[in-house]
Amino acid sequence: MAALPHSYISKSQTQSEGTVKVSVTGLSEQDIAAPINFGGPGDIWSPEDLQSAAISSCFCLSFRAIARAANLSWNSINSEVELVLAKAGKNVEFTEIHNTVHLVVDDINDREKAEKCLHKAESSCFISASMTAESFLKINVSQRS
Repeated sequence: MAALPHSYISKSQTQSEGTVKVSVTGLSEQDIAAPINFGGPGDIWSPEDLQSAAISSCFCLSFRAIARAANLSWNSINSEVELVLAKAGKNVEFTEIHNTVHLVVDDINDREKAEKCLHKAESSCFISASMTAESFLKINVSQRS
């Protein structure tokens, strides 16, 4: 890992109507729109979708590094994040993160070790850790067949 601090730069541009064009140097441009709950089309990524995806992908990448350090033999992980946007006092903010994780390990006898790695990944994911939302982790560990 490169020494901290890190810097991440994105650019957004839009007209009075239509999608927002978001770009990051070296990556393809993305169209972004309001979510369907705010009158958006529902078929284009929204900032809320990106935030949820940032949490689930950060969780998976954190788990991968932690499992490697713990010598945990695993096959696949699936993280499904529900990010709840609600009224909190006078503000609208993300209040809850529900992460349902399905982990397939090579040996079910490693379940306890796997669960420890999953909990550590939850606390290590700096995307969700930097939010004030309450975090809930539901774990399902199975053995590869």
